[in-house]
Parts: sequence; structure tokens; C-alpha cells
Amino acid sequence: MLAELHPLARRGLGGKISNGRQCVSWIHERDLVRLVMWIIEQTQPRFIYHACSPRPVTNATFMKALRASSGASFGLPIPRAIARIGSFLKAVDSSILLQPVPGTTRFTLEDGFDFDFAEIECALNDLIK
Repeated sequence: MLAELHPLARRGLGGKISNGRQCVSWIHERDLVRLVMWIIEQTQPRFIYHACSPRPVTNATFMKALRASSGASFGLPIPRAIARIGSFLKAVDSSILLQPVPGTTRFTLEDGFDFDFAEIECALNDLIK
């Protein structure tokens, strides 16, 4: 998703999508790899762990952080209809952008996993450098 959104943000098209209130569950790639390794090393892992940061953000917050990391001060908002058309043209399910899908890291945190990148700003700054 970042590979698709980063160039748009740099060109001033990194505004909120639709109303911007959709929940964005995200994870830094290094935390994802560390989480998978951590699960493999568990002697009695739980049935399921969600691979997402413990601090999900709204789409508006995500896009604002992406613009800041990209050096873009402005981002045109993308109306719902345009997002649907863009998703269709890219052969991507528009619900990925438009429907809130909060994940929870309750079990991950309870079982002792420690995220290196729990904040979206830190994660994006690290990935976009």
C-alpha cells in the first residue's frame, strides 16, 4: 500500500480518502518480520495474532503522517467515488480503502511482543528516508 500511496502524496494527492475516518491498521515491515519470528519461537502460541501496530490510526491521520514523511505540505482529498474508480482501475478491492478494519494486538502485547515502531510517524519516517 505504501508503494502506491507514497508517490501520490509526493505529488500533492495525499489527502484523506473519503471522509478520512476509516481505521487503518498498519505495521512496519521490520516489526512484521520480528513478529513472525517471535511467533515461531513461542512454545505455546495462541491460535491467532494480528500483524498490526498496537496504535491504529484514521485514514486522515495516516495520510497526514505520509505527507509529512514525504515532504509534501498539501494533499488533495480523494472523494469516495474517485477512490472506487481508482481501485477498479488498479484491480484492488475498494473496501481496503473505504471500510474500517481495526485490528487488535491485545494477545501480541499480553504475550510479550514489543514493537519497535508503534507510532505511524516513526514508522513512515524510517521507511521513507
